[in-house]
Amino acid sequence: MAISRLSTLNIIRVYLLLLHGGVIMFVVYNLKFGFSHTHVIRSNNINVFQNVTRTPGTVARERNTKHILIPLISQVKNVSNWPSVEAAKNKSLVEKYSTHMKPAAFLKFRNQVHKYKTFNADTSILLHEGETTSHMFQDWKGKKVRPKLSPRLPALESCAIVGNSGVLLDSKCGREIDEHEFVIRNNMAPTTGFENDVGKKTSLVSINGALVVLMTNCLKNKTCEPELKKKLKDIEDGAILWYSKVFSPAARQKQYYALSKYIRNNSLSLRIAFPANTLTTTSFWKVKHASSGLMMLSIGATFCRNITLYGFYPFQKSASGRQLSYHYYDNASFKNTHDMIGEHKKLQGLNKAGVLRLITDKCNYT
Repeated sequence: MAISRLSTLNIIRVYLLLLHGGVIMFVVYNLKFGFSHTHVIRSNNINVFQNVTRTPGTVARERNTKHILIPLISQVKNVSNWPSVEAAKNKSLVEKYSTHMKPAAFLKFRNQVHKYKTFNADTSILLHEGETTSHMFQDWKGKKVRPKLSPRLPALESCAIVGNSGVLLDSKCGREIDEHEFVIRNNMAPTTGFENDVGKKTSLVSINGALVVLMTNCLKNKTCEPELKKKLKDIEDGAILWYSKVFSPAARQKQYYALSKYIRNNSLSLRIAFPANTLTTTSFWKVKHASSGLMMLSIGATFCRNITLYGFYPFQKSASGRQLSYHYYDNASFKNTHDMIGEHKKLQGLNKAGVLRLITDKCNYT
């Protein structure tokens, strides 16, 4: 009987020691790795480590030049409604990135963007899923925390940022642009009729203050309102309409609100987004009155790993000698308040360093 009790006690002691050791190993492991679950996804033959911590929405960061830590896309609300979340299917595009992009140079640029207080993927593109009320912007001005259950942009492998330069005409870049996971466009630039050169895919389109005034004035005009409605309908379903300057100046918030209300009342399938803070791009880029293009590049760098710029070219002749218009869709003057020549030089430097791809003439698509 005594021997039986002794054996039972020994078994209990061994069990407790094993349990104690397991708890210690669990605690040590989680202290080291931040109580996180890591998943490996293969995309374009690159291992992408996805890290989900107990505090979702942390800024994406890269462990080294080959691996990136990002929030799981499955945590994004209504992910099936997002345009362009699948990886680029065209091998030619992947090859162009792999031969041109230098991951270390891009990481250095991304770190500079992250250190600048204005740009943050979590608050610069604040998706508004609630009701459209007159105080929809002021509720989140200056906030560093997203609204509860508000969707976040997933980290992406390839993004196209499309400018409006006349260099896009006859460029035949449309197919390559549409192969990207995410396509960013500026100020409602048209795609209809220009698909062969600029593509038709739109994931996000920015609208500045001057344009929103014109658009809201059009809402009261029976002549141009149907045309505006058609343009909004032509944008890809689920695309983001981003009010990049909703807080500058604050007086224009009434126009932004009126446009948002119009979109909701007419059941247009666009998603409204705006920054939580005023975006100050000029001091970061150190140019006079930085353009919307530089703003889109700055924001794009916070959630996209490979970026190609199309239609960023301020000259009247292309590199091959083609005569160009200022915009690909009209005959606007080349006079501008922005220092487009200075900006282009900076973009050329980033292209040479392998931070991004800058396409300044026709696309050689294979």
